[in-house]
Amino acid sequence: MRSSVAVCAAAAVVSGMLGACRGLRVAGDDSARLTFDERAVSDAGEECVRSSTGALPPGISSVRVSVFDGAGAALVTVTKSILDTAGGIDVVDLPAGSDRTIRFEGLSAQEPPEIVWRAEARGVTTGAGELVRVPLYATRVGAETLVCARMNRGTFAHTATALDDGRVLIAGGFSALSVVGSCGANCQLLVATARAEAYDPTRGTFTVLPSMTAQRALHAATRLADGRVLVAGGTSSGRLTTLAPTLREAIVGADGGVGGATGTAFAEVYDPVANRWSAVPLDVSLGSQPSAVLPVAVALSAGAVIAGGQDALGAASAARYLFTPAGALSLASSMVVARAEFVAVRVVTDGGEFLASIGGTESVDAPEIEGTIVGADGAPDGGTPLDASVPELLHGASSVAQSVRVFDIAGGSVASLASTALAIALRFDFADALGAAPRVVDAGLSAPRAFTAAARLPDGGLLVAGGVSDTTLVPLASMDALFGALESPPALVRARFSHTATTLHDGTILFIGGLTVDGGAFLISDEAEVYNSTR
Repeated sequence: MRSSVAVCAAAAVVSGMLGACRGLRVAGDDSARLTFDERAVSDAGEECVRSSTGALPPGISSVRVSVFDGAGAALVTVTKSILDTAGGIDVVDLPAGSDRTIRFEGLSAQEPPEIVWRAEARGVTTGAGELVRVPLYATRVGAETLVCARMNRGTFAHTATALDDGRVLIAGGFSALSVVGSCGANCQLLVATARAEAYDPTRGTFTVLPSMTAQRALHAATRLADGRVLVAGGTSSGRLTTLAPTLREAIVGADGGVGGATGTAFAEVYDPVANRWSAVPLDVSLGSQPSAVLPVAVALSAGAVIAGGQDALGAASAARYLFTPAGALSLASSMVVARAEFVAVRVVTDGGEFLASIGGTESVDAPEIEGTIVGADGAPDGGTPLDASVPELLHGASSVAQSVRVFDIAGGSVASLASTALAIALRFDFADALGAAPRVVDAGLSAPRAFTAAARLPDGGLLVAGGVSDTTLVPLASMDALFGALESPPALVRARFSHTATTLHDGTILFIGGLTVDGGAFLISDEAEVYNSTR
């Protein structure tokens, strides 16, 4: 049986309040004792079990604790032998203040010692006469960890967007397999949700947020320059079909866009400061409500662009919409060709910024990549085909930026392998010339992957995890690390597909939701797990 360990720590800052925290020593108003509790979870028993002994994970010889102020300056660092940490670690000469960050690092016995466990708490206040308890979620270094707290509702085909404050916004997705109606053999109807919640990496917990203005799955999301999050498109219902003719038809939207004929918002914005969703008004030039399933949304220096996608019949779109700094949607110039399930990235050069749209075309004669120069007002031009070597009709790849000029995509499918996923990853390295074609480098995956998820590793490499290989929709647990120094990452705790992967502020990678299989039946996962690649 494989088990994963998550560690919670509580930091207690004490001054003259011995009765409030029994067992702490008094070393003056500037002292603190940091106490540790262990939580463990296994494949067999999925409940988090808190120990009463305050034990640390195995393999740790000593613990280093560092305290930083709000600007990131180190205030105190102390290292204690594991033999001296029973019940906690005393930290002295800790000045009073707010917005502290406390970092815990478990060190191995070898010389020089390696960090084998890391955790961090933020927003800690230290002051005389106060008792502060800080729940803290941590991971083993170089291993996968199942998050003890579960989402408030399972979801897949959702979006996960890192916020400026370190939290992750999880929005929409399919949250239910319908028990009403039928779509034929080997097919289940899906119901999307408007629910949103946030994952807090300092606590390993999920918090329900205000719901979106519309049910959405298979939609797009991007964080804007001002920290807000724009979501656009999607579908309110869909279907899941095993043994579909193509992987593209295995999970599809069943209506013509968000809300179908109800006319709900095509796009909306989440403000994390106000904790509020706001529907994006439509410019009169649009004429009617746009409709797009699986569009892309890309933040620009001024606003954002929403492009492509497909309608209820599966027809791809060439339309583009500009989200202006004023907060409204207007028409922009169309793409060269219609695209759906494609990748779009913002490229910044010395000459300015442009959009590169990759894959998702419907014709072998269509340009696989096109570049679109973005004007000072944020509006894209008509686009120009870029000559680069890319697999024909690439669809549904997962994409992650390495820098403003280097982007990686992995997995997906092509028309000539309609029922089978791709086992390749591609790195696009764009030159400084505005609108120039990129240099493309390819790499192999350990298994073909569609409906996969990818995230950036701290060393600049790409981590690709989960997915399915073909239309039997058997979920994968394996992970691949590419274009970096990391080799042979472990498997996911849960095999899953149609999930998300997000790189957190500390470099760990968070996997959320997706579809798993239990006893031969699909299960919408409410589990999250974290991978820490630091060695």
